[in-house]
Amino acid sequence: MIERNLINKVLQGDLNNYEIVEVISKRSRQLTAGHEPMVKRSKGESFVTVASVEFAKNKFNVIKK
Repeated sequence: MIERNLINKVLQGDLNNYEIVEVISKRSRQLTAGHEPMVKRSKGESFVTVASVEFAKNKFNVIKK
């Protein structure tokens, strides 16, 4: 499930596709390691989906190096 906000963020050009994949991947690994989700997680929803929703809803900041 891809949120419309995520699509809009991609289209705005804040980050390129590679950076978005990197950010969501890192956050999904954190969730897998036991970090608490910042959004409600539906039963059976993958950590990648949760991380994508968090990103789309600006639940965490991305610091570019």
